[in-house]
Amino acid sequence: MRCVEFIGPPGVGKTTLVNEVAAVLARSASSTVFTPEEAAFHVAKHHGEPSVARVLRVLPQWLGRRVFRLLEGRTLWQQDAIFRFVVQKHKLIHELFEAPAMKSRAEADRLVVLSGLLRSGGLLASLERGGGDDAWVLFDEGMLQKSMMLVGGDSAGTEEALRSYLSQVEMPDLVVLLDAAADTCVARMMGRSKGLTARLKLKSDEERSAFLQNSALHWRRVARYLAEETTVPVLSVDAGQEKSLLVCRLVDELTGVISGAPGQGTALPLPGTR
Repeated sequence: MRCVEFIGPPGVGKTTLVNEVAAVLARSASSTVFTPEEAAFHVAKHHGEPSVARVLRVLPQWLGRRVFRLLEGRTLWQQDAIFRFVVQKHKLIHELFEAPAMKSRAEADRLVVLSGLLRSGGLLASLERGGGDDAWVLFDEGMLQKSMMLVGGDSAGTEEALRSYLSQVEMPDLVVLLDAAADTCVARMMGRSKGLTARLKLKSDEERSAFLQNSALHWRRVARYLAEETTVPVLSVDAGQEKSLLVCRLVDELTGVISGAPGQGTALPLPGTR
């Protein structure tokens, strides 16, 4: 499966846009387009553990998805995918947890980071089982986005650690780099109940502002790395604009990429690189 990864600061709207854009592309694109959850479900039905795959194929799709969500991460083939990811990326995992920003965190926070990393890595490894040459996956929490784990609570981590991390992960076929004003991101984060954003609710306005400043610095560094060290095309998008217009633009751009005729927006300059 080929992939497009949406990246950017917390609250910028990655998950919402991935879900809405994927839904439109699934109806209109010439190729199969999945969200990560849909891709995992597809692989489970056709390439997963035989007993589980038979059940998922027999059940109505809505019920099969509910069963899959209950089983996610618990089947042998998914555990095997996580183990394969650990074997392949043990150096990356070691370096990540030796980074100063990570060593300064509480044990509970490090466990959250490890859990998220293994989940994303295991999903990518499981997708290697197949999905068709024409299949595309739109990621909102891929391995590039996981580089946010290098951002500490009061510093942005070192660029050396970030570049080491990025040099060891597989690059997507296209990156959509989302950006929005800090107050927009904060307003969106405050409406959530899980993960990092839940902990940020307990912070002061100054601490939240510092975190977002560090995040902005982080994504400028990621953009610079992609421009200097890779050939991955990057579509830079202002996510603060009206959502329906943003979805239409992204659908147009990605339809061009998937069909092999990318639109004009893919040549936009990267923030912080000019």
